[in-house]
Amino acid sequence: SDKGWGRFGKEQICRLKIRRMKEELAKDLVVRPWCISETVNAHEDCPELQAVLDEYHKPVVIQDQVLGELTLDKDYDTFEGEIQWCGKNASLSLEVNAESKPSWTRARSAAKKLRADCETWDKAMRELAAKNLTELANNWLSQDEENPRDPETDPITEEELARRISMTSLSVTSGGSFTAWFDCDEMFTDHAVTVCGSLKKGLKTANIEG
Repeated sequence: SDKGWGRFGKEQICRLKIRRMKEELAKDLVVRPWCISETVNAHEDCPELQAVLDEYHKPVVIQDQVLGELTLDKDYDTFEGEIQWCGKNASLSLEVNAESKPSWTRARSAAKKLRADCETWDKAMRELAAKNLTELANNWLSQDEENPRDPETDPITEEELARRISMTSLSVTSGGSFTAWFDCDEMFTDHAVTVCGSLKKGLKTANIEG
């Protein structure tokens, strides 16, 4: 609320007076925390903190020979870019620790391994999605009043579902886990198909995401 952290704006440099929280208010907490008692100056001129903020705003861009240009989003701890996946463009997001460059390297390495064997991974992802979601696709088809196709006489098959979905984005963590988003060609209206897994353990789940 505006009585709490809502008093402050994003990247606002201010001077605060703080104190220990009253003991009766902190009795259920493991550590007795500090709290704000007064906003001395809502907009403080502080060269030291301004320098930190200026450094934060400097763009971080990596040019990777395989993955192309990757730009760090410091708010979300992700590198964003675009890759070729089985001959088509797909968005790439690497989930990292922005303060730890080794995590950048691990995430890039995991993404490269997926891309290097993209034909095999893509086929397996489609097959898992088809196995898990074809029945659901026909349930959706039966409720689609605008589509004259009858799921009883002309159902969506696993082969058709696997063929019609196409990857639009891939998110990879520094630990080797990943989530792939697929456009489902309106089989699930405007929803997407997601397939999750890891390099070590293989594919795990296929779901519908809003």
